[in-house]
Amino acid sequence: GSNISTKKIPLFVHNCILRAYSVNGMWKEGMKYIHSLEHQKVKLNNVTYSYLLQCFVKNGPVSLALSLLDHMKQRNLEPDPHIYSILMSMCICREDLINFRNILSSMNGSKFGGNLIAYRSSLNACGKIGNWELALELFEQMKDRGVKDDLYAFTRLIDALGKGGKNDL
Repeated sequence: GSNISTKKIPLFVHNCILRAYSVNGMWKEGMKYIHSLEHQKVKLNNVTYSYLLQCFVKNGPVSLALSLLDHMKQRNLEPDPHIYSILMSMCICREDLINFRNILSSMNGSKFGGNLIAYRSSLNACGKIGNWELALELFEQMKDRGVKDDLYAFTRLIDALGKGGKNDL
């Protein structure tokens, strides 16, 4: 067998490997892979971290996923709306509203504050679990922050209201 350095492999190939881990919820393997890339001084980007975070969605520890935000910042990478969306959706689906609110606050304090993509993702997660109260709160917050709603966001709100049994608004 040849001993090929992963540093010479293009980053998109590493991202594809992480994507495969994420599809299967293999967060431990994803973390090991990231550590090996960092050890070899491979320069990672937001796409790399988004695939790593997706590994945690099914069954990874929320606290470890959240620590990756700080990990990114230490490497001068600013989390983008997709990163925030993954984390917020994961917290909503696990009904971890404390961490959800912390992430939302962090996002709102960043240059991506009030991003429609992150709000859509959060509304979608609310719909999945029928949390109409949070969905309504988020929808109102969007309007308060000047985020223009759209048909997708409005439909996700209706989904959450319907699945949550709130049909009298």
